[in-house]
Amino acid sequence: MLRTGRVELRTFLSIYLLTLPLQLITTGSLLTQGSTSLVVLTALHAGAVAALFWSLLANAIVATQVVEDGTLSSLIVRYSVQHSLIFH
Repeated sequence: MLRTGRVELRTFLSIYLLTLPLQLITTGSLLTQGSTSLVVLTALHAGAVAALFWSLLANAIVATQVVEDGTLSSLIVRYSVQHSLIFH
């Protein structure tokens, strides 16, 4: 099924949804300080926040009509953000 609409905005919201539980875990007192699991989750959280920034920047480029919504060039920005979230 082909999804239409604001794909870039959906990507931004899904990354934001990913950062929320990581924010709760890393800033809360759920894990002991200095533990390996806290260090790993903090690194994942920092990567998700960086991907969230780039996704927000991509949405700004599309919203200001520098790149038109739904075109191949706007989707390339989307896929590069997802690639950086998954593989880096």
